[in-house]
Amino acid sequence: AYRDKSKSKKEKATSAPQLRDQNNSGGSALSRTTKSLPSPRSIQELYKEKEQGLRVFTFQELREATNVFNRLLKIGEGGFGSVYKGTVKPENGQGHP
Repeated sequence: AYRDKSKSKKEKATSAPQLRDQNNSGGSALSRTTKSLPSPRSIQELYKEKEQGLRVFTFQELREATNVFNRLLKIGEGGFGSVYKGTVKPENGQGHP
């Protein structure tokens, strides 16, 4: 039984360099993909580009959309708080929620 334990330690030791080699090749692949991406735009630039399509919701609209923040509609939590599933009615009242 003692020899079996030592063999398993040797196997682990030989597998570690293989993992390091895989990480090195993965790192070079990652650097290749990041080089091909376009330069990042600032948040202000993104807002200006999309501002005509943005909609500001009132607290009352969010309450109604989430059925008064029903616990059954909570789908998670993030850095800004709880995340709820909800349905928002279109501003003009026409179309699908």
